[in-house]
Amino acid sequence: MLVLEGQSFFVLHAEANDFTLEGGVIKTPLETFMAESVRYIIRRNEMPAEVKTSFVSALEDMLRLKIGFDGQFELDDQGQKVYCTEFIWLAARRAGVMDLGQIDTLSHKAFVLVDSIYASPRLGESYKPGGV
Repeated sequence: MLVLEGQSFFVLHAEANDFTLEGGVIKTPLETFMAESVRYIIRRNEMPAEVKTSFVSALEDMLRLKIGFDGQFELDDQGQKVYCTEFIWLAARRAGVMDLGQIDTLSHKAFVLVDSIYASPRLGESYKPGGV
């Protein structure tokens, strides 16, 4: 989730070390987050203002609480640990938004996939660098 603080943009997200799966919810400067990106699209949050405020507060609460990364990709732990898309999905649910992502099943396991969040009617396209 991209947030503006003063004149600087930051990304609130959940990430982990690829080898140890240790990590959690963090705030990263946008430039650092995008450093190795080749292609990206930024989507605008279309939630009503009061809902958006609750959503961002839920994200910031998980950051403040230093919620760890969920390397088991479990959805039934009430957010004790989160993975990247679960972080966004769970914050939305805590803000009362039930249509920002959905639960999909792969190999008999429940996940919130990037595509389901990306396809949400709560997001409008905002910026596509280079018209890609």
